[in-house]
Amino acid sequence: MDMPMDLPSDIKSKDMDMPFLSVLGDVMMDPILQEYVNRVMRLIKQNFNPPAGTEISKDTKSTVVFQIARNGEISEITLNSSSGNKVWDRLAVRAVQITKAPPFPSSLTYEKLVFRFNAKEE
Repeated sequence: MDMPMDLPSDIKSKDMDMPFLSVLGDVMMDPILQEYVNRVMRLIKQNFNPPAGTEISKDTKSTVVFQIARNGEISEITLNSSSGNKVWDRLAVRAVQITKAPPFPSSLTYEKLVFRFNAKEE
């Protein structure tokens, strides 16, 4: 599976170890958006299921960047940072690909949002 690895520098961040799922860009985080992010995070976590017994270092992390449109459609899925483990990377991308995100709450006025998912060994 060939995946582009580079994104514009404004999407890359020094704090890539931060939250499991975060919103990128100039976005005002409010309680409604935070609840939406938490909901999407739970859905992605449910879909990120490395096989039991997978030998992965605690430092292993893949970063996937993607967009969610107002209607919940996920697109522009890109492996932004590889863990160095192709299987782990593919599982991280797949977790986003198979997630069925809900539409945005009506009070959110965004047409789309860009998210960063950090798939880390916990």
